[in-house]
Amino acid sequence: MNFKRVMMILLAALLLPGLALAQTSRATFDVTKNWDEAHSGNPASVSVTLNCFTGLPLTQSQNITHNQGVVFVVTDFASGDLDCTVTEADVDGYSATYNGGDGCEFTSVNDGDADSCQITNTPDPVEVTVYKDWVIEGSGGNALDPEYSILLVCDDEIVGGDDCSTPGLQGGSKSYGYSECYYYSGSWIKELTHTGTGNTDDAEYTAHVIPDWDGDTHCYAEESVWDSSIEADDSDCYYNGMHVLIGGVGEGSDNECTIVNTVFYEGIPTLSQYGMVIMALLMLGVGFVGFRRFV
Repeated sequence: MNFKRVMMILLAALLLPGLALAQTSRATFDVTKNWDEAHSGNPASVSVTLNCFTGLPLTQSQNITHNQGVVFVVTDFASGDLDCTVTEADVDGYSATYNGGDGCEFTSVNDGDADSCQITNTPDPVEVTVYKDWVIEGSGGNALDPEYSILLVCDDEIVGGDDCSTPGLQGGSKSYGYSECYYYSGSWIKELTHTGTGNTDDAEYTAHVIPDWDGDTHCYAEESVWDSSIEADDSDCYYNGMHVLIGGVGEGSDNECTIVNTVFYEGIPTLSQYGMVIMALLMLGVGFVGFRRFV
């Protein structure tokens, strides 16, 4: 056996296990992606990536849209010695869950395994704020009934609010003083405050709204007051005063508005001690003249 033949045999001995491995080891990962039900019309695509950390390191990425499936294929690994993870690129304004929350991490993958991963994107709630400012004109501003009610109305879901399209909420079965759900049929409503012992301090009220993907979520707030000396100006909040976008950012995004309460209350004029003495003397004089005239 010459030297050349020996080298060929040694080379074959080194290569054949790898070739056999390449021919026999194969695993697949079937990945599907969904926006949550309310956002199923979202046409955006998102990048998903398969990372494998043992065996032959492998990274693959593919773009995926709603209800679409892609398949990742991995070869050249020792059966039972392959660990892989499927992840989605961050999507602004959304949170992702994998396989219903169990994650898409696959360990000790065997030759011939066919694993699956389902990714669901759910929109994050966006905070909206209604500011309430008081303007006191004249004296006696605190000598009033500061009771007021602020109602938030949105095209889409308000966390903790009521969906007026839900059967049983219309016609006043649940109301905030009157049949709002009947009046705002198809909208979501939430009372931000209703106080009978309030004060004239500036305040702010927040709620969380889950906007639609198409940028067509608007909210407005309106206020009711019960004291005739208070003028409520909620024009900054009405109509469609707030434009709520996914993530709370973007061109045209406006997540806050201000209601101004102006108090026109002059109070009852008061007299100093000297004025009261003069008033008493005047009344005494009028009384004396009347006595002389009719006696």
